[in-house]
Amino acid sequence: MAERTTPDGSAVPIVSCDIVGHSTTVDIQVQESRIAAINDIVAAAMQTVGAGEVVWASGGDGGHVIFCGADWQQAALDLVTALRRWSISERVPLRVTAHAGLVRFLDGADGRRQPVGAGINTAGWLLSRGPAAGVLVSRAFRRAIEGADIAIRVVFDCERRLRDKSGKEQDLELMSVGEDRSAWDDPTEEDRRRLEFARTAGLGWETVYRAKRILQIDSSDEEAEAAIRDLERRHLGYLREEVRGDSNPFFEHLTQPSFRDVILAGQLVERGYNEYICRTGDGGETMFVILRGQVGVYLPGREGEGVSSAPDFIHGEGEIVGELAFAMSRRRTADLVALTDTTLLTFDIKELKARLPADVWTNVRAFMRARALEHVGPRVQFLGGGTNSAPSARGERSWKLIRAKIVQHCDLIQIERTRSTHFTYDLVQEARRKDDVPGRGVEDDPTAGHGAYLLVGGQLREAMRSETSGVDRRPLPESEGYPLLWVNLPGTVILPKREFHIEEEPVTVLHLRESGLIGLDAPQRDAFYQDLRLAAASCFEYDAFISYNQGDADAADRWQRAMKDAGLRVFRDVPRTGEEFPGRIAAAIRQSRALVALVSPHVMVKSDADNWVIREINAHQHFFDHRCVFPVILPGGDHKNIVHGYAPIKADRGEAIAMKRLIDELKDLRDGLREPPYSLTEKTGAPRAFLSAPTD
Repeated sequence: MAERTTPDGSAVPIVSCDIVGHSTTVDIQVQESRIAAINDIVAAAMQTVGAGEVVWASGGDGGHVIFCGADWQQAALDLVTALRRWSISERVPLRVTAHAGLVRFLDGADGRRQPVGAGINTAGWLLSRGPAAGVLVSRAFRRAIEGADIAIRVVFDCERRLRDKSGKEQDLELMSVGEDRSAWDDPTEEDRRRLEFARTAGLGWETVYRAKRILQIDSSDEEAEAAIRDLERRHLGYLREEVRGDSNPFFEHLTQPSFRDVILAGQLVERGYNEYICRTGDGGETMFVILRGQVGVYLPGREGEGVSSAPDFIHGEGEIVGELAFAMSRRRTADLVALTDTTLLTFDIKELKARLPADVWTNVRAFMRARALEHVGPRVQFLGGGTNSAPSARGERSWKLIRAKIVQHCDLIQIERTRSTHFTYDLVQEARRKDDVPGRGVEDDPTAGHGAYLLVGGQLREAMRSETSGVDRRPLPESEGYPLLWVNLPGTVILPKREFHIEEEPVTVLHLRESGLIGLDAPQRDAFYQDLRLAAASCFEYDAFISYNQGDADAADRWQRAMKDAGLRVFRDVPRTGEEFPGRIAAAIRQSRALVALVSPHVMVKSDADNWVIREINAHQHFFDHRCVFPVILPGGDHKNIVHGYAPIKADRGEAIAMKRLIDELKDLRDGLREPPYSLTEKTGAPRAFLSAPTD
């Protein structure tokens, strides 16, 4: 292709224009008439100069007029005046700019002259910075036109210095021609134009985006408030094809007045293509609503595997990401990456709680409860479970219907910071009572605390530790999913009120209230209670408590070692001088899934008043209505006068065989194949006779 420079190799003037928001105009006839008007104005300007002295580089909804001749000043100003007059009369927002710079021309594929070079590049950048309320020119253009013999008054003012795409600083000014006064756009002018279009077209998420931008500048802007107030839920559905039309569950829970409060509390965040929004393991007190763009969810690979190159899930406009960590205050379990330039409306749980009125915060909490239950349920055997034995597989209602029923009867209880790191059932009850909303009907209900409690956020560690038991505290592992902490269902099942140490805050607990469980179908309720008892592994500190006489210390040591080698957690107390022991032993019995009583001649010769094996069995029977006692008969022992009603394991015919039988029984109990001990009524404290009994 032939290449030609401008006639004298000097800078040439370029007048540019661009219709603001042209591509968002739905009516194609309106688009065509506007483009035709621009072409007519440019054609008229080209006729006032010599042939070949003007090049029109069309850009679809505007373009660049390049004056190549010597006497161009009046023609350029007339063109600017004509463009501005049309924009004002037709009420079409139009950017008009002018620049002077070096341009080279190529013969284009269609035979027309094609401009290239720094001048046209700067003109294109300048057009992106121009206001619709006036004419923006470069300092180079001002110098080129000053001193020329022109018949109209020209004023330059409102200087600004901006960096162009190459990083070079450009001095810019507004130019007023004749009576037309140029001005910078109002900071929200563009947003207002696009907001009006979004409202007219029913683009809910674009309406939120534009209104939020305006409200960030003026939180009382009436136009933006009206846009939010008048939004219809049908315009707030998902836009991605696979889920198009599905409603956003976060906003579903909000009344129309509440909607504005929540939008005001959110913050706009923008991320460029391929930028991280958050990473696996990050803190999770913020969730995101996608207003523009797409977000990819990258789940961590298995150990030794890298993250997949393709996202595991893709979410688009109107969808929520990061809401599980937000609802349950858990760490992030996936990477979130912007797959396009993306705008998000972010919500921080602490800021929402602090800023929102009580009734609006109640609606937000309803969403959090619903989302937490929806996620946790299928991962917990005694809820959704996902197996044929799960409660949702019994009765007439699916898990979805069960969830809809019990979500109205559950609480998300969050413990932020306490004076102590001690985490107890009573601490959670205190937090639950503080969180109860007046009018919800549970403030004065003595049964409001009844139900099941699961750990869904934070990290806890076992609180009990005995130097003599050889059992160290351990954290409740995330591999256990959502561990069951406590069950308090009087008349059905009450499990020990185990205590913990806080390892990571905040701690979030999901409380399934008894009132919701009662509403299940009878078969589903029975299945729920049965599975609940079997799921009690995390409600006990120890797999077994060894009860023995000091004369059998060697045998107790062998049995304890065999159980520990099999992976069981065993409490065996060794009395020490200077330390009160009955309370410690009572607590350990209550926190043990089974009591293993070693019965030998040493035990049989003791009176009931002096016999600690009998007293420890009685304590287990005091704490639990459904009991798990395993009498182990050592050589010469007889359990008939020591413990009644339990099948013995006899060690006099081979200790190794007896140990294996006991270990198998304890493992079945630990793994939820047998029901653990539980009570039907609340038991407080150990029997008085137990606490006052003498030592062996």
